[in-house]
Amino acid sequence: MGGKALNKPIEIFRRSPSYEMTISWTIHNSCNYKCSYCPPSLHTGGTKNLDLERSIEFVKNIKSHYVDGLGMKNVLISFSGGEPTLWKGFEELCYTIGKLGLRMSITSNGSTSLKYWDRIARFFDTIVFSFHSEYADPDQYFENYRALASNRELYTPCARVMMHDNQFSWEVGEELINRIKKECGRYRIQAVRLVDGYDETPVERKGYNKYQENFLKRHSFLIKSNGASVDFPEVFYNYHVKYDNGQIEPIDENKLLNQHLCNFSGWSCDIGLEQLFVDDKGDIFRGSCKLGGLIGNIKNTNQVNYPTKPVVCNKQLCHCASDIRVSKRFKL
Repeated sequence: MGGKALNKPIEIFRRSPSYEMTISWTIHNSCNYKCSYCPPSLHTGGTKNLDLERSIEFVKNIKSHYVDGLGMKNVLISFSGGEPTLWKGFEELCYTIGKLGLRMSITSNGSTSLKYWDRIARFFDTIVFSFHSEYADPDQYFENYRALASNRELYTPCARVMMHDNQFSWEVGEELINRIKKECGRYRIQAVRLVDGYDETPVERKGYNKYQENFLKRHSFLIKSNGASVDFPEVFYNYHVKYDNGQIEPIDENKLLNQHLCNFSGWSCDIGLEQLFVDDKGDIFRGSCKLGGLIGNIKNTNQVNYPTKPVVCNKQLCHCASDIRVSKRFKL
């Protein structure tokens, strides 16, 4: 007999307070890793468009449009790469964004020195350290993660561990997760299923065995606060998911991915209204799925065609956490 059928999502929605707009920004395509599952476009270092002055102008335009024009109070700029911290202008850009009153988050591989993180960690509402067993040093990663997790002035960082299906790499990731659980007083942990065809037609990797599948489901999102009452910023990702049986729960994007529940094809989606995506060339889209096509480039900030209406999804897999965490609803 087969296992119990999972309830299916029929709506993702947000409750106040929440970030009113998120700008997901792949700041450049330089990285000190070349992971097998990561598209070359994100680690070749070929992008020459990154310019501090232009980037600051784009951020000011975001503030002008969303804060000054539409009255939004909590606009979040979420950085990824490549590896964002490799860019020499990154600290100054973060300082400028903070002065403008916008909020920030970052996804990093955590390989930069702890001295660097001591300088920049204070800028961010949330910090995600992604672990990549093909290149990362588990000990160095752990020491950086533990240092940030021990800093009570920061919100608990997330260890996002990319889990290979091959046994050796799997064991490296599982050992790291168990070490964090054992030795860190507080933590946020996600064991992440890999995605193939990231740059073209993303599909879930199918090679996991039964033990690995169960591990992924049990470790989709673990939190230990060690008595602390705050694990997220005052303004946070306050999204919920509603299932076809009427159940409503706070969204766990990784849980939905690990349970194969991220096919939203045919749904009405507010991508572009709650989020924009900027790629390493400065091109601006509604989301990392690029649904609806190009809407502008940071080189011409006054010519961005900011979306005003939802779109209907035509993708078979929504694989990016920031895209999943956008209001959307099933259309009968």
